[in-house]
Amino acid sequence: MPVAYLHQRTHALAMAEGATVPPLADYCLFRQREPGEQPPAEAGAAMLALIAARQFPGFALTFYEPLLQAGQGQPAPSPLALVAEDAILLAPRRSATGWEGFLIAEHSAADQVRPFHWPGDPAPVAWLAVAPPAGGAAAVWAEGSACLPTRESQPAPETQLSPPP
Repeated sequence: MPVAYLHQRTHALAMAEGATVPPLADYCLFRQREPGEQPPAEAGAAMLALIAARQFPGFALTFYEPLLQAGQGQPAPSPLALVAEDAILLAPRRSATGWEGFLIAEHSAADQVRPFHWPGDPAPVAWLAVAPPAGGAAAVWAEGSACLPTRESQPAPETQLSPPP
């Protein structure tokens, strides 16, 4: 928060007189939770089960505390998650257009189609489109009721070696 506050103050100094300074939240990397806002219990229980199995991705630990509070004492859902290299969909449910669940994703996953697999199984289950965060760019973000549409699998890039001269 101190860096965001400093950036807000610096920006305010450079603004025209009488201009409205944007709220501090506009300068923060992470959005503050609203009072009483909490992830779904099944997402928290899925996280706890994946951590116990040592299959929870490190980037998603950003949301450890709220997921821990939501999932303590709750039964683990089945399936636990769909995992990509830079995104995880906790407590996924099949929908008419793809998969729904609690999404945690890194910036690199925004606006991309990623192969998602079951934890511990590298075979892709589905290629899903990860939408960008609703609040704008973020290093890591979470979305409580994300719906990731299924896309066609991406072909592997062909590597062609040119003949020697």
